[in-house]
Amino acid sequence: MNVTVKLNQELYVSARHRAVDDGLSLSAWLAKLIDREIGGASSVDSDNLLDCLGDERLAERDLPLDTTSDLPKDIQW
Repeated sequence: MNVTVKLNQELYVSARHRAVDDGLSLSAWLAKLIDREIGGASSVDSDNLLDCLGDERLAERDLPLDTTSDLPKDIQW
């Protein structure tokens, strides 16, 4: 569906740059933002913390973290 969105020049330029930085068209970038804001299905089906960073919908998700007592050891040269 086509939708017309009116943005001032400064906002348009900033949004366009963010879209390009994400490798998306402005339309795809806006659709992604809208989907995230209205609580669309999460695209993250992972227990990996790095996959979940930045997705506010996953803020309360229980992520199992490795808490082993193994500490990094010095490299012996």
